[in-house]
Amino acid sequence: MIMFCENNFNVPKRHAEAICQEIAARKIDVCWGTGDLRHMGIREDFYRLMKESGCGYLNLSIQSASETMLQRMQRGYTTRQVDLSLRSLEKSGIPFGVSLMIRVAWERS
Repeated sequence: MIMFCENNFNVPKRHAEAICQEIAARKIDVCWGTGDLRHMGIREDFYRLMKESGCGYLNLSIQSASETMLQRMQRGYTTRQVDLSLRSLEKSGIPFGVSLMIRVAWERS
């Protein structure tokens, strides 16, 4: 098992594709994963390449499922884009998790 400890494994996307293509081309029998994948612009073809190269797990960095919070955090993507990425990832069959930031407010006593 190899874990790429990179918060932005697919930035730039062509670098991540090159890693996957090289693993597949060399027919390296390995299971690998990555910590946080940026979902922007990633669709089924990229997830398919990841799976073919042995990706057995990834984490998708979403940060928030709230349009308002994404705008306030100036993330540069929308909840619709997040939804498209999650749907593509689900079709890939690669087990995954997501990173979300949750704001908790409580009263002090």
